[in-house]
Amino acid sequence: RMTEKKTLYVGGLSEAISKDLLFSAFIPFGEVTDVQIARDPGNNDHKGFGFVEFEAPEDAMAAIDNMNHAEILGRTIYVSIANEQSVMKTRAIWEEDSFVAKRVADMEETESASN
Repeated sequence: RMTEKKTLYVGGLSEAISKDLLFSAFIPFGEVTDVQIARDPGNNDHKGFGFVEFEAPEDAMAAIDNMNHAEILGRTIYVSIANEQSVMKTRAIWEEDSFVAKRVADMEETESASN
């Protein structure tokens, strides 16, 4: 599995950051397949870091070269290859996120309505 070579850890993020803004900052380096911003599952507070996943490992490397110590919203960000464990752990929190549960409920409602 090469995922860890394509997924970047981005730290030092401003609380004002959005997934769209993070996506826009990294898309110049190649195709971005996923953007996540870590939030506290208890109160949904921003944790100051996120992950950006690229289609190609070489694009991820180019993004590190260009974006590590860059500034976004007045904050210096730190970009490195994500540690597989931290991505899986954080992603596990998102998977059981109420947002996902709500989407599933919405989809089930739509399905039963159309039957």
